[in-house]
Amino acid sequence: MEKAEALRHLEDVISGYKNNYAPQNITVYQYWARVVRVVDGDTLELEIELGFDLKIRNSLRLIGLNTPETYGVKKGSEEYRKGMEAKEFVQNFVRENDWVEVEIYRGKKEKYGRWLGQVYKNGESLNVTLLTEELAEKL
Repeated sequence: MEKAEALRHLEDVISGYKNNYAPQNITVYQYWARVVRVVDGDTLELEIELGFDLKIRNSLRLIGLNTPETYGVKKGSEEYRKGMEAKEFVQNFVRENDWVEVEIYRGKKEKYGRWLGQVYKNGESLNVTLLTEELAEKL
């Protein structure tokens, strides 16, 4: 997938979320966060800096994409292999204890209670990179 197409896709997905408080699109919150661990190709556990010496630890689901599963599938399966490939890519993109920028979208958590967002390292979007490297599919 071309980078421009990945960017358009993410913009479309993000604009589709509405908050419950106003008729506008959801609000973006931007934070610094420390990577605690990479759960799988589309989920990270982060320690998010809120300011004023406040931190929270939360799971973040990368918005607009889906990577193959590594949990609940047979370890010898093609899906597991592709899921591990995506996870390893993410682990190389952001390592444990790395500082990243995150954009979190207010108004909705996904069905497993994770916040939806984008992760940036040195200005590069992990979401866009996973799509352009064809390690994830559009969601």
